[in-house]
Amino acid sequence: MTEKVSETLKNKWRAVCSESCTYGSEGSSWLSRKWTWELTLSFYAILRSIPDKLFGVLAMFGALVILFFIPFLNLSPIRSSVFRPIHQFFFWLLFMDYLILGWIGGCIPETPYYEIGQAATIFYFVYFLLLLPILGIIEYHMLTCDNPSYKI
Repeated sequence: MTEKVSETLKNKWRAVCSESCTYGSEGSSWLSRKWTWELTLSFYAILRSIPDKLFGVLAMFGALVILFFIPFLNLSPIRSSVFRPIHQFFFWLLFMDYLILGWIGGCIPETPYYEIGQAATIFYFVYFLLLLPILGIIEYHMLTCDNPSYKI
């Protein structure tokens, strides 16, 4: 009797292990698949927030490509945000915007979520294309305002 119970437990254990260790099965790396899905929801929200399909796809890929141009868009001589309080504020707004985009990407495309997604998409692109370069220039002038001979 105990051998039969132990054999049944071994078979169940093997089934659980093989299911959780097999790539692509329901139990495999659930956490990594969940986070991958959550990260892509924000770009899916950008895709859905633009009514035209072609421009939506271009905006989605543009949102990904723009991340590669951050070193060139940041015009501040100080690269760290520790000494840039204005940039810190807008960075945390971008962080919240990304979370909102992820939330909107998981919602159904109805009227309140659609407009929120459009506003969040606009802020996403405004941050990278306008705020990041302008903040670098403004903060540089704030540093050199008191002492014109001060060079960074």
